Amino acid sequence: MAQRVPDTSRRWTIAELEHFPADGTRHELVDGVLLVTPMPRPVHEVTLVVLADLLWPVARSGGLVVSLRSGVQAGDHTSLEPDLVVSAIPTERPLPETWHTMPRPLLAVEVLSRGSAGFDRGLKRRAYLAAGVGEYWVLDPRRRTIERWIGADDAGTIHRDAITTTIGGAEFTLDVAGFWATVCGPAR
Repeated sequence: MAQRVPDTSRRWTIAELEHFPADGTRHELVDGVLLVTPMPRPVHEVTLVVLADLLWPVARSGGLVVSLRSGVQAGDHTSLEPDLVVSAIPTERPLPETWHTMPRPLLAVEVLSRGSAGFDRGLKRRAYLAAGVGEYWVLDPRRRTIERWIGADDAGTIHRDAITTTIGGAEFTLDVAGFWATVCGPAR
């Protein structure tokens, strides 16, 4: 669950964030505002593994990679750690030292946890899309939905049955109801 009130007492920087302890919590910045999220619950992690497994063949065929917990950074004051991304495989070697110079994800995904909905649907959504992420999904295990935004001006759509997108030139359709049945069991 994200902290209920973000730390707005000061404007944090990515340089400061890099010195935070590895304490099992996720620390993210949106325009200098610090967001702290505790360790995810099992449904969160199973959701990501099942989605990554479904996305991987399509992404790989398009020369893309599916990553868990990659970074998206913009400027000196925004550093996000999406639950899952689909992005181009960097051709630069050695790999860049920071997330600033990595290719922007074509798709960024967040799985809702208790208390994270406001951040994921609002503050973080706007930050991802402003940073150049192509498409943003919010997965809601409790409601068994996938919310989708394409571009900063998109009002978003809610998908309960199926969602179709293009990944690396290939069409990908996800049976949303079947996906949630795999993750959470039959609908009640």
